[in-house]
Amino acid sequence: MTYDEAIEFIYSACRFGSVLGLDSIGELLSRLGNPQKQLQYIHVAGTNGKGSTCAMLANILQKQGYRTGLYISPYVEEFGERMQVNGQKIPPDVVGELTGQLRAASESMCRDGLAHPTEFELVTALAFLYFVREKCDYVVLEVGLGGRFDATNIIDPPLLAIITLIDIDHTKQLGTTIPQIAFEKCGIIKAGCKGVVSYGAQHAEALAVIRREANGKGVPLTLPDQEGFFQKSSGTLDQDGIKSFDADGTRFTYRGEAYFLPLLGKHQVQNALTVLAATDALNQYGVKISLESVRAGMETVRFPGRMERIRDNLFIDGAHNLSGMEAFCDAARLVAGDRRIIAVAGMLADKDYTHCAALLRETCDYLIATAPEHPRALASEEFAKVSGADTCDPDAERAVETALRLAGQGALVCVCGSLYLIGGIRRRFRKVE
Repeated sequence: MTYDEAIEFIYSACRFGSVLGLDSIGELLSRLGNPQKQLQYIHVAGTNGKGSTCAMLANILQKQGYRTGLYISPYVEEFGERMQVNGQKIPPDVVGELTGQLRAASESMCRDGLAHPTEFELVTALAFLYFVREKCDYVVLEVGLGGRFDATNIIDPPLLAIITLIDIDHTKQLGTTIPQIAFEKCGIIKAGCKGVVSYGAQHAEALAVIRREANGKGVPLTLPDQEGFFQKSSGTLDQDGIKSFDADGTRFTYRGEAYFLPLLGKHQVQNALTVLAATDALNQYGVKISLESVRAGMETVRFPGRMERIRDNLFIDGAHNLSGMEAFCDAARLVAGDRRIIAVAGMLADKDYTHCAALLRETCDYLIATAPEHPRALASEEFAKVSGADTCDPDAERAVETALRLAGQGALVCVCGSLYLIGGIRRRFRKVE
């Protein structure tokens, strides 16, 4: 298959919907020889911060010299972002070759009267095939939705499970309360797993579920040190906490060691602390990771679409739920300082756009409502009405051009609300380095 044929085949499976459960992915992988059983995993679930956490940890493992696979979803610009080995996206010709195997297995399932695999099941199986082909030492595997019945959970007990921040999202599939959602996320904690690491500033209700599930499976739980970390420090490097924050990143110390993180926002430092706890745990489980590799992995990590600067005064962020929007607003205020903030925002209609809009309105000096290019997009006019936007424009690129004109050289322009929104903006406005 060509790359274009492969992508068309994968995307055509969207007509089969999104189905939680492991029977179909299990059957598909069985017909492919169960490639997932040949790999070792760090499995990452949560509501927010999964992708950033995965990116940091994968980069650290790579710096240590391990051949490292990274599986994330969704992508910002290119399909190949979803599966990488040592920071390199899967080549188009390999996508075509491996998808040919997927199509053959899918067709055999249909001939036997079984359901056709879903899009996410196909992509997940493709990733497993690719990581085996590339002989990865470790795979950092991001959950797609939930955890317990997510296609990625077809794997045997991982080396380490990581639970990032849990909050309200995907309520139709996962439940309407934090304990219900936490239970689904904790489905990746399995008996036989070496350990589980939780986000340090976890909601108390979520942490109670994580503790219960870890204890019930006999899996030791690790949390990063949090006490006093985010209090205003004296600025001396022998005291833990954030030392400096600007548009280039954050300098902080943890357990007396200094780090630099180019990802912006206090929430990213929280994610970094989770990663540091994970590297400590992995060292205990026999995966050697030096302090030098941790520092190098942190300071060189890149993760598109998360408070990412694509021009001097233009930032994009895929924040699309309440906790993500809170993190974005906090980071935007820190980066802006005394400057005005002009925001261009659009969201999907099935997200909590009312509360997100209220946060944006409180944070921004000028707000332009727009809409992502997606069938589930909330109309720009409706978002403008809910948010009290100063103006609206359904054309996102034109809305950003307007924001940049209004900003001149002084204000900060931010685009947020959906990963489907920021991908096109990133392609159009990013400076070529």
